[in-house]
Amino acid sequence: MPKARTSKVNTKVTSGKFSYEDYAKERDSLTKFEQSTYDGYERTILTLSAAFLAFSVSFLGLLQKGNNRHPPLLAPKVLFFSWIFFAFAVFIMLCNFLVNAIGLRAAVRDVWNAYDTQLTHTARKWTLLGFSLYFLSGISFLIGVIALIRFCAANLWVL
Repeated sequence: MPKARTSKVNTKVTSGKFSYEDYAKERDSLTKFEQSTYDGYERTILTLSAAFLAFSVSFLGLLQKGNNRHPPLLAPKVLFFSWIFFAFAVFIMLCNFLVNAIGLRAAVRDVWNAYDTQLTHTARKWTLLGFSLYFLSGISFLIGVIALIRFCAANLWVL
């Protein structure tokens, strides 16, 4: 996720109960926490998507070992759709890495422009796109999980 933007401000100004130094320290602390939260979310989506893909393949193997006659699977399209949604979640997250890198470069340019007294806000659109991709990846993952559970429930009788 793009880092939060910073700008040059008069450090002697105080507002309310916080001095600028306290504000800057708190903002840095919250920015680091926010970044670690995004990193954790990315890792979780990628890891769980891969784990559920592996589970679905293992479940198929278990179904084939459970019965020598190989009865037809119920709802194979549901399994296929779960794979598509898991792969889509991973793909979206990989695209998000690129969007976040571009957003970070835009934030650096915004800070430089603010230092140069030309305020620009190009990083905002990349941040919004990054949040949207996080949301889409999570939704895709959840749809994949629901489809996989539905497939497994439909085929448990084979075991």
